[in-house]
Amino acid sequence: MTKKDYDDHDNIEDLQEWSDKQYNPGHWTGGNIPPHMKRGNLGKLCGYYLLVLGVFVVLPGIGMLVFDSSNNVGQKVIVIVIGFILSIAGYKKIK
Repeated sequence: MTKKDYDDHDNIEDLQEWSDKQYNPGHWTGGNIPPHMKRGNLGKLCGYYLLVLGVFVVLPGIGMLVFDSSNNVGQKVIVIVIGFILSIAGYKKIK
């Protein structure tokens, strides 16, 4: 068994505890956190997804702000702000 195989099966006890006590809120209030919050295996992937999504929201928002002649500036600014928030959240998740 390689080191990677061992690490993949290392959290079986944590998952068993989660499945046994997931509906007992008192168990998780004392500082215990669920295994999917401890490990965070998909954190960087979600971070990259949020970063790319934020960029794809900001760029059309800036394009609408510059090239659109309508007077709905507030809506365009909201789209740009949401894109920046997504990008910042993705960057923090990656970091």
